[in-house]
Amino acid sequence: MFVKRFALVMILLLCSSSASAEITLKRSLFSGWKYSTDGQTFTKVGSTGSRLYDEMEGHQEAQARMLQYRSAKSWALVSGIPGGILIGWPLGAYAGSGGEWKDSYTTMIIVGGSLAVVSMILEATATRHLKEAVALYNGDERKLGLLLDFKPLPASRSPSPLLGLKLEF
Repeated sequence: MFVKRFALVMILLLCSSSASAEITLKRSLFSGWKYSTDGQTFTKVGSTGSRLYDEMEGHQEAQARMLQYRSAKSWALVSGIPGGILIGWPLGAYAGSGGEWKDSYTTMIIVGGSLAVVSMILEATATRHLKEAVALYNGDERKLGLLLDFKPLPASRSPSPLLGLKLEF
């Protein structure tokens, strides 16, 4: 009798844990986004997200968002690395030369700063696509609605003269 009950409980536990394949995201300060399907072990998403893409097999919309994530993340890396080099090179040369500032340093820092800002915008876009893909996969319409319905509109009579945006939900 005890063995039958134990076997039944184990079968129910195994079935319930395998049926709920929900993906959870966690942001780490130094290693970026990590995901988990069991809530215990977290795997790094990476710049391509290929493992997470494979986890979402059978969900075409979620996989399409993962492809958008991959594209935005790649462009963020392509613009961010040269931007960091163009900022760091003149600062290092200035520090190493004993304080001699050249005109070319200013140009390099401006171009590098512009590339870094573009990289930050693309990184934010990639993060949004990643969150949308996970929300689509999990079927969490509430979170997906919050991610997709935020569309600030320019207002003719603005409540805030600085922003000029009107938020509607």
